[in-house]
Amino acid sequence: MKYKAMKKKTIKNLTIKKPLSMLFLGLITSLSAVAYDGIKPLPQQDTLPEHLNTGSQIRIGHNHYLLLDQIRAIPQEESSSAKTKQPDTELLGSKGIYNIQASISSKGQPVVWNQSTQRYAILLDELGLVLNDISQAENIAGEYGLTLTTRLSRLKRAYYQVDAEKIPELMRNLQQDTRVREVLPSLLENARKAM
Repeated sequence: MKYKAMKKKTIKNLTIKKPLSMLFLGLITSLSAVAYDGIKPLPQQDTLPEHLNTGSQIRIGHNHYLLLDQIRAIPQEESSSAKTKQPDTELLGSKGIYNIQASISSKGQPVVWNQSTQRYAILLDELGLVLNDISQAENIAGEYGLTLTTRLSRLKRAYYQVDAEKIPELMRNLQQDTRVREVLPSLLENARKAM
């Protein structure tokens, strides 16, 4: 009996003496429910003009990419001076220190289009291989004309310095090589921006 009286008194105090605090608590609760709806926001997507959507397909890990044959990544210092020379280049975006431009010249780094995330990525001058036997790293370098830069024995990984232009063709050949388990080209895909 005493518990019921105490419970009524507590409820009575809350409803009579503290109506503003309850109102405030209800308002905060409803605002927090509105502020987060449980859906993670998607990162901003890039746009690929339809007339530039040409090239060959490559697969890196579990992602499918389109190697864009009419788009190049040019370092920002070079692209600002080149823009004055070539006014017809179309700026499509930027990643890190690179401007991504529509260009049919072979100047600059190759650009790929991640078909899952709808984002550009830039092929860099490094190629990683997961090998079945790490002792084959030097043999593979000699056979394919690569420069071995790093060798991680425990992970059975080897990293090579290579011209990014040669990576698509090397990927096709290396994926057929029985000594290679996986081919991992280095990509600049999610560059951080300075705050």
